[in-house]
Amino acid sequence: MDSCIQEAGRLKLLPNQDVMYADQGKMQREIALVYTKLQEAKMWIGKCLEQIGSELPAEFRDKAE
Repeated sequence: MDSCIQEAGRLKLLPNQDVMYADQGKMQREIALVYTKLQEAKMWIGKCLEQIGSELPAEFRDKAE
């Protein structure tokens, strides 16, 4: 999941950044939504697993310490 979040983050344009893909500039709103929704999905699965007394599997945990 983290790799999907990171990839969506790479597709987000910074000010004065050149586009890598055709129509990337037109997709910025959608890319921002994808990034946010992936973060939310990760949060909610963590909350659901917490409710049943389980932990998020290691491969889905944050890599940041």
